[in-house]
Amino acid sequence: MRNWRSEAERGDLDALIRKVRGADVACARWSDGTIETLEATPVDGSGSQLFLAMSPAGRKAKRLSTIFTKNGISDAATSDPQPRRQLGNIIEAAAEAPLLAVSRGFAIACWGTIWRSRSGAVR
Repeated sequence: MRNWRSEAERGDLDALIRKVRGADVACARWSDGTIETLEATPVDGSGSQLFLAMSPAGRKAKRLSTIFTKNGISDAATSDPQPRRQLGNIIEAAAEAPLLAVSRGFAIACWGTIWRSRSGAVR
């Protein structure tokens, strides 16, 4: 998370991290989420792109998460757990552009570039 913040904000965050580590507080790792499918639309003429991720939410339910990018992350949302068929219908109805399967690494690389460019680190 530190690297996603602007240089101006990192000093305060670094001071907090030093204080916590000095107090021997054990930092918990975030568990990796499970994504069953990850798709994205091609970048359109305005520079926007939509990422869709479907992940398990219980035994039979799935959760749909979306990230819309245009000059940075413009919108992000996650649905309530729903049957896979219902989410498939939502995706088909909402997707105006073809959806392409993408890797988790590709999505993270795209989002990392967006976060760094918004913080001023990359131009």
